[in-house]
Amino acid sequence: MALNTNSKKLISVVIPTYNRYEKIKNCLNNLNYQRMDRNKWEVIVVDDGSEQCVKTFLNDLNVNYTLRFVYQKNSGPAVARNKGAILSEGQYISFLDDDCEPHDTWLENLEKILSPGVLVGGKIVNKLKNNIFAETSQLLINFLCEVFLNTHLLFFTSNYTIDKKSFFEAGGFNTAFRYSAGEDREFSIRCNKMGYLLIYDPNLVIFHTHDLRFNTYIKQHFYYGRSANLFRKIMKKLNVNLVMDYPRFYFKLIFYPLKYKKKYSSEKKMIHILLLLISQISYFTGYFYDCLALRKELRERSQEM
Repeated sequence: MALNTNSKKLISVVIPTYNRYEKIKNCLNNLNYQRMDRNKWEVIVVDDGSEQCVKTFLNDLNVNYTLRFVYQKNSGPAVARNKGAILSEGQYISFLDDDCEPHDTWLENLEKILSPGVLVGGKIVNKLKNNIFAETSQLLINFLCEVFLNTHLLFFTSNYTIDKKSFFEAGGFNTAFRYSAGEDREFSIRCNKMGYLLIYDPNLVIFHTHDLRFNTYIKQHFYYGRSANLFRKIMKKLNVNLVMDYPRFYFKLIFYPLKYKKKYSSEKKMIHILLLLISQISYFTGYFYDCLALRKELRERSQEM
């Protein structure tokens, strides 16, 4: 990857998007409320081959900051983020998802803790409190953050920042990840392995608006499972020990809602537990599906030779 060394800004916010026009519109409108000096930051939206070009869809968008659009053939979020990083003019790159709405102090608080060689992650809050699937997905993220905090498996998703020099030295995102799952996790662990410091700051708040339904919830975790096959192979090459390989890890995950004694009713806790169980069934279904698909592909290749 060729690095753009023209650092006119302090921060470049890179947002990949694909066929989620209302989500990206809400995200970009929300960034109007950032308190940070407008001359210090920019936003780069990378359209990952949407059926209708995002830029055309947002012609009436009115923003008070520097905004650039880039279009690419559908290649996955890892490729999209790398493209945004290459074109960025900031000293630091913040990666944000299109279904996120940052708190108005997000960039202001981020500026206070930026440092070269540090990957900074922030807090994710589910904005759709009445969506049981979105809330369960947030519980899963909360569990992983709690378990992996201060360990070699700490990772950030949807809300993380690193200086451009370190990003390119680390090799950027692994483009072998074709789905929106695993690429940010692998990048975080790789940075840790390379000696970069990972810091979680709860003052860097973004609100997540992933409007899930039962079918999309299952699909989401199925693709997490498909990406897990590649993720585990990479972790093995890096000699990284995965505590997820132990049964007690999944036992704690499934019954994690019981920790919230006052937040959820008994009925809600049972629903969350059931949905977490379903998420893991979907995850392992995707994992084994990908294993079988890979075997089939290798077999077909050997027959062609």
